[in-house]
Amino acid sequence: MNLALGLFAAFAAMFVKGLSGFGNTLVFTPLMNFSYDSKLISPVDLLIGFPANAFMAWRERKSISLKIALPLIFLIYLGLIPGTFFLTIGDVRLLKVILGVAIMILGAEMILREKAMMHGTQKKSNPVVLAIIGFGSGILCGMFGVGAFLTAYLNRTTDNSSQFRANFCFVFFMENIARFCLYMYSGVLTLESLKFAVTIFPGVIAGLAVGIAASKKIPEKHAKKVVSVMLIFTGLSLTLQNISVLTALFA
Repeated sequence: MNLALGLFAAFAAMFVKGLSGFGNTLVFTPLMNFSYDSKLISPVDLLIGFPANAFMAWRERKSISLKIALPLIFLIYLGLIPGTFFLTIGDVRLLKVILGVAIMILGAEMILREKAMMHGTQKKSNPVVLAIIGFGSGILCGMFGVGAFLTAYLNRTTDNSSQFRANFCFVFFMENIARFCLYMYSGVLTLESLKFAVTIFPGVIAGLAVGIAASKKIPEKHAKKVVSVMLIFTGLSLTLQNISVLTALFA
């Protein structure tokens, strides 16, 4: 096990979590994907993310809206089963390409939506689009623990950053419970992943503490831009590293 990489990935991921309320998996997974298989990364991410989501949800509990959270939780649960199944049988390189593309889409969507909000051109979200986004989030959660489109969903249904963070962490907390059961049943969660998660947990605590402290000093719009650009570059890098699988598929 590469302990240094694990500690760095955990710190970076939880720094982003504390700073913006989301994005920890979108940082942790690409970093770990350079050296590890998705079948190890996803359960480790679950084990370190669960307490972080619980803490953040409790911290922002006054802003949780069940009207917003419950429909999204239902959609995610629907997508978790096929997502977890695909994780157990899918080609690792193909999974990494899918993840990279999803991350780039999310980063671009965040930037475009932020500009629309600044210019007052943001349109009311279509319920069908929201349903597709929610179900897609469940599939990606099952495969990688990445609620990439979850951010897009909550951007469309919450009114402020506090409500966004609260509902995001609460929804992911509930998703973590269901995914833990699925991973146990499918054999994805192993003793090896548990040991690794415990080993890198100091990075989780340090990153979350520093991120929360930074969130009080960095303006929200700047933090979102940093996260958005970072997601686009990490997604592009991950996709290019594994693009050979697409050539093989269409050869």
